[in-house]
Amino acid sequence: MLAAFAALSLAGCASSLDAIPPISDTASFIDTSEQVLKSGDSLRLVVFGADDLSGSYRLDDAGRLKLGSLGTIDAQGLTAGELEQRVAEHLAARGVANAQVSVVIN
Repeated sequence: MLAAFAALSLAGCASSLDAIPPISDTASFIDTSEQVLKSGDSLRLVVFGADDLSGSYRLDDAGRLKLGSLGTIDAQGLTAGELEQRVAEHLAARGVANAQVSVVIN
């Protein structure tokens, strides 16, 4: 009887371990909202309604984001949310009002 109880207990443990995803499956769920940008970091920038600005970028050696003809933005030490705000302000100063910006750090 004790052996049967032990076997059932271990069987329950085994099935609960199957529900835990491998580390590689959880990597995409890492919260980068507080990650601070530094030189060489790559990111995905989306400016809704301005497809020509949306794309993948890499910060230069000084931690700047180069937006072509719209100039550069100092991104060193900013979080993704702070960079979103900085890009929106940068665009507003250049005539793009109410820009909706999203930044994802890769």
